[in-house]
Amino acid sequence: MYNCEEPLISIIIPNYNNGRYLRECVESILAQTYKQIEIIIVDDFSTDNSREIIEELKNKTAKIRSVYLEKNKGVSNARNKGAAFSSAEYITFLDADDFYVNPQKLKNEMKLLLEKESEGRCIAVYSKLQAVDTEGKVLWNYKTKKQFSGRKLRRCILEESRVQLPRDYCMKKQWFLDAGGFEYGNSLYEDLEYLFRLAEYVNFMCTGTWGSAYRITNQGLSSVGLKEHKEALKKLKGRCFPALSTSDRVAVYIMQIWYRSIFLIKQLCKSMLSLVGLRKRKG
Repeated sequence: MYNCEEPLISIIIPNYNNGRYLRECVESILAQTYKQIEIIIVDDFSTDNSREIIEELKNKTAKIRSVYLEKNKGVSNARNKGAAFSSAEYITFLDADDFYVNPQKLKNEMKLLLEKESEGRCIAVYSKLQAVDTEGKVLWNYKTKKQFSGRKLRRCILEESRVQLPRDYCMKKQWFLDAGGFEYGNSLYEDLEYLFRLAEYVNFMCTGTWGSAYRITNQGLSSVGLKEHKEALKKLKGRCFPALSTSDRVAVYIMQIWYRSIFLIKQLCKSMLSLVGLRKRKG
């Protein structure tokens, strides 16, 4: 059924009331040049027209499988269900309101992943990321590092830096299982908490090519209030920080102070420039 030279990969899509974007998401996967895929859509008890759209898409191709949950339990649970349903050796996740911008995305990632695995290396592979608005218009391009060691990535997660972390990466399903899957009930920063655990098992490499579009909407993480973000970040640090070595804890503290200092200096410069401009107008 499948090309033995290209192992099967599952693209797991957790969906909750994203019927508006589902077609674009799925069609971007079907347009991939890497054809040994199965698409698993896990619907988290949506109340919109998602189910109709999923069934419509399933009628067009046998590559799509669906899981309908009987109760809404959040994206972490949906992702775990999708992984359990997967029959592939490799998996990746893509949110229902996001999409692939490059038809070579999976081929590029799987090529690098298999190449490094043949050398005995344990890695996950990601690509460059774009931010788009609700209509799919590009807002900005994220700056992406070429690679992260697992140790460096765990530090970056807690340092409060603006480094773009790996997203929508391809990996061996076994690594997902070894890391314990996503934490149930953790809706804010569930990606980071899981990424922190996964980094204990693998390193991360970037293809250097474009991969996914991350959609900024008023229903996603970007819509959550500052207070909720701070509380979730504090909880994340409380859970992850003790797992670091003493030297890495010290390094994280130093970098936190550094980034906060840079932020304060920038704010001070903006205030001074505004004050100078105000005085010039008065003069």
